[in-house]
Amino acid sequence: MVRLESGRMIRKPLIEPVTKQRLAFIEGSAFDLTLANVYGADADRPAPLIGVMIRDGAETGPIPFEDNEMVWFLQKGRSYLLESREAVNVPLNVTTLLDTRSSLFRGFARLTFGAAHPNFQGRITGLLTVHHPNGLWIQQYSRFAFVRFATFDTDETDAYDGMYGTGKNRITVAPGTRGY
Repeated sequence: MVRLESGRMIRKPLIEPVTKQRLAFIEGSAFDLTLANVYGADADRPAPLIGVMIRDGAETGPIPFEDNEMVWFLQKGRSYLLESREAVNVPLNVTTLLDTRSSLFRGFARLTFGAAHPNFQGRITGLLTVHHPNGLWIQQYSRFAFVRFATFDTDETDAYDGMYGTGKNRITVAPGTRGY
């Protein structure tokens, strides 16, 4: 169940989209996430601000494909945001455990995640840093991470109220100010 802003409760699938083909991506206790988009930091924009009341993340832009095969080339020593094709709808009595598929670290790339807390709705984003001396090629829709869902011993917990879920307003800092 997911609580809407109106307070009404509706049942949504844990993962969207769900198709017969997608159900094949369940291995053991985890569901594979596939890559939709890759973003890089915009070097022409100001540095991000992580304050007490303000979180003004880095300005990002999509990384273009290298060819018609929907493949990105990621450079050594650079970091990128990877966004899943799938969205999660986390009920109030569930949390997620996100992890990297081993093919990424065998390719000398490190992927880190935040968390998708109870009531979070949206796509999963992780930060990938490439360590291989020759960079890394990665194809759109490849499996790059997996998610496990874990329930709490209670019916409800405090709902996610962060700024990065679906329908949240991002707080931005006015140009020329620090905003804390």
